[in-house]
Amino acid sequence: MSKLKTVIEFGKKIFGKKKVKEKFKPDTSKVPTSKNISSLIAKEQDPFVRNKLQSIKESAARGDVISKSGNVIATPTKERTAESIIKRNPGSYQRRVPEAKGGRIGYKSGSTCKLAMKGKGRAYGKNS
Repeated sequence: MSKLKTVIEFGKKIFGKKKVKEKFKPDTSKVPTSKNISSLIAKEQDPFVRNKLQSIKESAARGDVISKSGNVIATPTKERTAESIIKRNPGSYQRRVPEAKGGRIGYKSGSTCKLAMKGKGRAYGKNS
């Protein structure tokens, strides 16, 4: 009987139900987003980190366009919308805050540059 028990236990170990590992969920509570950035600034003790978070908040309020590496490419203006900046720089994105001042994607606050439309702007190499 003892041999039979050991064979059964060995079979259960090999052919039994496998334990499913729990998926790792990273702690995103300290990642600055438009919803939690004010609370992160209030909780932060280090002045350098607090200033960095404050600059991220101000950048989002302006509606800056950010590159893949995290650097600010440009701020949308009346002549150049965020959509046109993003088209020129693949992989870039815009920091989003609901009350961003100008050039938000989806809002008609900017107009196209007339020189660029005619092909006479510096981007096309005619005046340089």
